[in-house]
Amino acid sequence: LFSDSGRPVLCIDLLRCYDRILAFVGTTSGDISVWNFPGTVAVKDGNCGLNCLKGVMPHRPIFVFKAHHAGVNDLSVGSSPMSSTPMNFCIYICSVSDDQTISICTLYISVYSSQLCLKRSCLTVLQCASDSPLNSIKLVLDQSTFHQIYVSGHDEQISLFKLVTIEDGQPQIKFVSSSPLGTDGSCLACFHFTKQGMPSRLIAAVGGEGVEILSL
Repeated sequence: LFSDSGRPVLCIDLLRCYDRILAFVGTTSGDISVWNFPGTVAVKDGNCGLNCLKGVMPHRPIFVFKAHHAGVNDLSVGSSPMSSTPMNFCIYICSVSDDQTISICTLYISVYSSQLCLKRSCLTVLQCASDSPLNSIKLVLDQSTFHQIYVSGHDEQISLFKLVTIEDGQPQIKFVSSSPLGTDGSCLACFHFTKQGMPSRLIAAVGGEGVEILSL
């Protein structure tokens, strides 16, 4: 069991970075902490758990930031290489909350001798992203068009925002469009559907009183 502030955890996401596993934990305090775990697993007698990770377990997070003034309802994480060198990349931590904002923390990571080194970070916050609390968010990184952020909440809409990234600069969040739902969006999942000879489509599933499937 790993814990930082002792506040209840509302959401968590995992990201594999080289031979490490990064855990992103959002709590009721509005904070998000980043934990750096070993990425190699040793299985003994068919059993596997946290104790099976080979390496030194972290005693504290490598990074903590205030994402929201209310609890972090949901978060979504993705990584993208930087063009300057393949050993440098960005990690985008997107989150939503009852404070109606979208928060994106960008971590600039370098790899030295198989070790992850946090060079710097920047926080981008879009105020009044919705007229009501936001419950769920999904980041879809798409190098062919643009990076997409999908959010849903009590306003019974799914909204698309564009993540504008700037090399060594602070990302921006721009509204693109929204579509009505038949329920409030308490949870959200997305994936790209591709078929040879046809343009790719994004399929979104939004859960509330039921599950609504959309092709966007």
